[in-house]
Amino acid sequence: IEPGERTASRPLPQEDDMEARRILALTSKKNLTCCECRGAGTTDFWNGLNRDELDIFWYELCENRIILFFDKAFKERLERLLAQQGITCEATPDLAAVTLVGHNIWNDFALVGEVRELLRDCDVVRVTHGTMHITFFMRQANEARALRLLHDRYVGKSEQQ
Repeated sequence: IEPGERTASRPLPQEDDMEARRILALTSKKNLTCCECRGAGTTDFWNGLNRDELDIFWYELCENRIILFFDKAFKERLERLLAQQGITCEATPDLAAVTLVGHNIWNDFALVGEVRELLRDCDVVRVTHGTMHITFFMRQANEARALRLLHDRYVGKSEQQ
């Protein structure tokens, strides 16, 4: 597997074996920066993201801060927006996101624990999930290794069956 943004997938399972093949794809995104912003969250802030067409990869809303993951290509535009609104931000550059996509995996805590153990040396800084995915944010230098480990464990294993 070559490092960088890509998707490895296999054919969708038949209806009768849907549960047996729960990992359907593995994706990654490099060149991400994480910003923890205090004082953000106003309508002006959200309108500014739309107006400046800032492509936010992932965001989390917390009680008194917003955490944004975005492609480093948008860093200057986001910094300008934050400065215009007097918002402080702590940035962490050079991150990657590696995502497992599948059925019924978002609340499979055993799977999350298993993957965290598998990626223990990949410097995972945050784990997020949606209905059909679990995303592991890590230092970009570890993205290719994480993809190989996950592919060998979950995608490649199913292709051999």
